[in-house]
Amino acid sequence: RGHRLAVGSRSVIGQATQRGRTIYATDTSLDPMHRANEFLPGTRSELALPLLDGSRVIGILDVQSAEPKAFSSKDIETLEIMSSLIGVAIRNARLFEQIESSLTENRTLYDQAQNSLHEVERLNRQITGQAWQDFLSTSERDYGVTLVGGELQRAATWSPALTQAVRDGQPQVRQEGDSPVIAVPLDMRGQ
Repeated sequence: RGHRLAVGSRSVIGQATQRGRTIYATDTSLDPMHRANEFLPGTRSELALPLLDGSRVIGILDVQSAEPKAFSSKDIETLEIMSSLIGVAIRNARLFEQIESSLTENRTLYDQAQNSLHEVERLNRQITGQAWQDFLSTSERDYGVTLVGGELQRAATWSPALTQAVRDGQPQVRQEGDSPVIAVPLDMRGQ
């Protein structure tokens, strides 16, 4: 229904909010600070306790009674402790929400960074592969060496063992004819 009491207004709640401390109207029929509430017409005493986040008022715990002078000093002390704990609980809930929000944002950023890194790695492999293909298709150089009788001989074609080593990505040791063959693929950036 839009019932509101402004900070600093002439009301128990308005003053407790403005001052940041407990305001107690012991008898509402005599206290000029009390403002009648149509929802609680039988109120005879009212106690407004600030809910604090540090020194900032974030709300009010308003306690009313149909009896004048209803709240003892022990009641007030107990309610002040309770309002303090409520303020801490609200602060912790807000901090938790902020942490959750930051965590979600950080996870999103991490995922984006991971995706970008994977894309860079993919492009790097693609470019490296293309560069090697271009080199191999346009070059007239020998691409391998073969050790025969203690001498290195250049080889323009790959042996079956080297072809298998490249295809499997694993070294190959085998006998080809009368000679043992060791073929080892060289891997550069996944190519």
